[in-house]
Amino acid sequence: MVGRIAYGALFCVLLPVGMWLWASHARVGPALPVVHWPVAGWTITAAGVVLVVSGMWWLWRFGGGLPMNAYPTRWLVTTGPYALVAHPIYVGFVLVCAGASMAVGSAGGLWVVTPMAALGCSALVWGYERDQVRKVARAAEGVEVSRCRGGEEETKKALRHGGTEARSGELCWRPLLSLAEARNEPATWRERVGGIVMILLPWLVLYEAIGHVHSEHAVSTWLRVDAAWPVVAWTEWVYMLAYPMAIAGFVLAPKGRDLRRLEVAALVAMAVGFWCYLSLPAVTPPKAAVGDGLVRWMQELERADGLAGRAAMPSFHVCWVMLAAGVIGRRGAAWRAGAWAAAIAISAACVTTGMHGVIDVAGGAALFAVAWNYGAVWTWLIAASERVANTWHEWRVGRVRVLVHAVYAGIATLAGMLICGLMLDDSWTGALAGVALAGLFGGGAWGQAFEASSKLSRPFGYFGNVLGVGAGLVAVWAVRGDAWPVAAALAAAAPWIQAIGRIRCLVQGCCHGREARSAAGIVVNEPRSRVCALSDLGGKPIHATQLYSLVLNVAIGGPVLRMWFAGVEPSMIVGMSLALSGLGRFVEEHYRGEPQTAIMWGLRAYQWLAVAMVVSGAALMCVPTEIAAPDGRIDAGLLATALTVSVVYAAAMGVDFPGVQRRFARLAG
Repeated sequence: MVGRIAYGALFCVLLPVGMWLWASHARVGPALPVVHWPVAGWTITAAGVVLVVSGMWWLWRFGGGLPMNAYPTRWLVTTGPYALVAHPIYVGFVLVCAGASMAVGSAGGLWVVTPMAALGCSALVWGYERDQVRKVARAAEGVEVSRCRGGEEETKKALRHGGTEARSGELCWRPLLSLAEARNEPATWRERVGGIVMILLPWLVLYEAIGHVHSEHAVSTWLRVDAAWPVVAWTEWVYMLAYPMAIAGFVLAPKGRDLRRLEVAALVAMAVGFWCYLSLPAVTPPKAAVGDGLVRWMQELERADGLAGRAAMPSFHVCWVMLAAGVIGRRGAAWRAGAWAAAIAISAACVTTGMHGVIDVAGGAALFAVAWNYGAVWTWLIAASERVANTWHEWRVGRVRVLVHAVYAGIATLAGMLICGLMLDDSWTGALAGVALAGLFGGGAWGQAFEASSKLSRPFGYFGNVLGVGAGLVAVWAVRGDAWPVAAALAAAAPWIQAIGRIRCLVQGCCHGREARSAAGIVVNEPRSRVCALSDLGGKPIHATQLYSLVLNVAIGGPVLRMWFAGVEPSMIVGMSLALSGLGRFVEEHYRGEPQTAIMWGLRAYQWLAVAMVVSGAALMCVPTEIAAPDGRIDAGLLATALTVSVVYAAAMGVDFPGVQRRFARLAG
């Protein structure tokens, strides 16, 4: 009972208070406006509260337990709010954060805390809860169908189809707001309406919010060829067809599998497209409206943001109509021809209306190609990861062995040092090198303390590197009285260093995943890889966690690096990088499979450290600091220092003495 009370107090008292303090003190950047909409804000808040309270009550009434991860319910609840959305408590919580922020006019709450709350809930689902729900779903299979309370008919239907939903771990019910079932039968109207609400509505909100996030240093996407083309007023009618055509894709998708492909492709397009908006300093100022009457009014409506423009590369207008054409075309040849003719005409109208440039349209077409072929893209990435994981090269010079790991470690370090060089003037070069070397020492010390073994005498630990960098920054502060510029530069460069470094992890086999389904995993057969040498997973399909980490770090690296050049305070950059990395790490660690990692209170030990990273990042976002000017450059001194530090990292992580049994001698067996 004491544990449940303490757990409830943590999430019902301490967490809301902490988030309120976070929202009140977060160092919001200059490009993020205050949105003060009391009526809309309180309405959204009320809707969120209804979802949260009803979700909790349904879990208690029909789930046989409390809404606590540490004390899960006995039954899977599928009625009430759970018939609308799979996670009503989390959706409601995010709505409360957004609504309350708009109601009181909190920029920190709306632009910092709300997105982080949404990402945090997603990380908790993918990094812990998803597997727990699967266990309850599997318990409903075969023997006790009634355990899936309120969802008996759905469960029976799943079992009649061979029990594939329950056995594969999918939910044994399908809420209204969920992806369509990938089946050969026609999509239902319930699925079509759910797809429109679940995909298009969030896209619209995010497009309106993120499209405005650009600094005064943004670069126009207009090319010289764009300036030569006049605005053709009547093509506004064609341009406006993009909106009904996007909806038509959901309405006219012939089968369930087609609708699901559209939904997943749309989510991929949103992820990649919005990443571009947040990462690239590009803006598209529209040309002035021409003509008169209704056509001019429609043009001015499209230009309601003003002629300063918004982020529009890649063009979602182009991507949406192409996605719609792709799914509508599955109805037959005539439909295909008509849909693609409309998509091409609308794409051309993006230019002739003066709303987009050629580069925006090309970017939209490229975004469609990636999103529509998401399955092939991911399959290629998995196959490439498997090839790299089974590629081991080493060179012997007497008793010294040079591993190919050294190349990746050196390139990652060099790239990070050069990124920092673009952000800092040359007075910080020495401090930068010192902090980088302190991180290497911290990673080595961590590895010796927690991961060293008879087969591995020189491991390195990520969290030790973070602590080592922190200690180095404290030393810089003690000497110079300020370390924030170096901290911000390293925070912006760290995701890119980690992303490149993950290639080394693939080759070495460290940070490897646990066993996975054969279609989703990679197989490592290289005997010198840690997958084979230190675990029993050699020859079995495992999660490509290094690839997951690489993708997550690229996702973090773009927006965080952009923050520096947008004039955001260093403390905010450091805190955001730390918090986002912690959330990504929480999910990644869930799929890891190293046998030496301990499990503590239901989570892997490193997941708890990832939580600490998030909390620390949130606290750092509230520290006031002076904005540092991005006036760095790569000169001879920086290049020489970067090369020196890179060689040190390469030697530490890629050169060893395999015949020596002393501590620090061997990187691999």
